[in-house]
Amino acid sequence: MHPEHLQNVRPVWVLTGWLVAVAATSLVVLALIGFRIMEGDIGADALWGAAAVAVGFGVGGFFIGFRSIDAPILHAIGVGITSLLAWFLLHVLVDLLFALPEWTALTPGLAAAIMFEQMAAAVLGAWIGHRIAIRGGPEPEEPL
Repeated sequence: MHPEHLQNVRPVWVLTGWLVAVAATSLVVLALIGFRIMEGDIGADALWGAAAVAVGFGVGGFFIGFRSIDAPILHAIGVGITSLLAWFLLHVLVDLLFALPEWTALTPGLAAAIMFEQMAAAVLGAWIGHRIAIRGGPEPEEPL
């Protein structure tokens, strides 16, 4: 039986994995700032920021894949969708509550690329975490 069905997706695990991913991303960014790798140069910081997002969401995906045996890939996709919802709600709340000028630094194409990066990293992490949880190690003893 293949576990990748929508009825196997638990929203609590998706939210927990997203929170772990955001926390891990923040930790990586703080470490990069602490080691003075990220200092404010937009071109260089964007590359390091993308690397931090990939590592953080990979860790969040690993957490989901290791903890939820059923539907790890769908849980990881849910993490990316949660990011999209959080991004949308944040912009709506800021627009409604504060009279700030429109924030145009993140174009829709760049936002979509970041969401795709988050989903891809979470799926890769979930796949690795699921394999370790099921097989007891990163490498299978017999071919798939």
